[in-house]
Amino acid sequence: MLNAANKVRGCWARLFIPLFVAASFTAHGQIESFTQLTGHPAQYERVDFTIELTAGWTNSPFRAEEVRLDLDLISPSGNALTIPAFYSNGKKGDVSSWNVRFTPIETGKYSGAFVLMNGSYSDVSKKLSFSVVRSGKKGFLHINNDWSFRFDDGEPFRGI
Repeated sequence: MLNAANKVRGCWARLFIPLFVAASFTAHGQIESFTQLTGHPAQYERVDFTIELTAGWTNSPFRAEEVRLDLDLISPSGNALTIPAFYSNGKKGDVSSWNVRFTPIETGKYSGAFVLMNGSYSDVSKKLSFSVVRSGKKGFLHINNDWSFRFDDGEPFRGI
């Protein structure tokens, strides 16, 4: 009787262990590819990326607790930057599209990678780098004092 029970247990193990192993590999997320859409990045101008990945989520791809994609960059001055990606389209468990929009404030070479968090699993893309050239733009507005603002290039903002 004990021998027959072991045979049944062994049969179940042969059936379910491969299914469990296959399910565990397909449940994790994976970055398939990414493309830099902006040909010549310039200071204070938008740099766009599109990312294709496979990941699962229970309720919504907009919940960072379930699935999150970030672009981790090192700026030319050595500062670490994390730019969150946003979901564009696709189905869970299948290839989905995500986008990153980033506006560099420094000129020079940026380097980094995309980092996918899917539950407790993570995946890192191959390394990327791009160079940013100077543009004629003034930059972002900042508080100058209690009564005025200034641009990144130091020029005062003359509001109405």
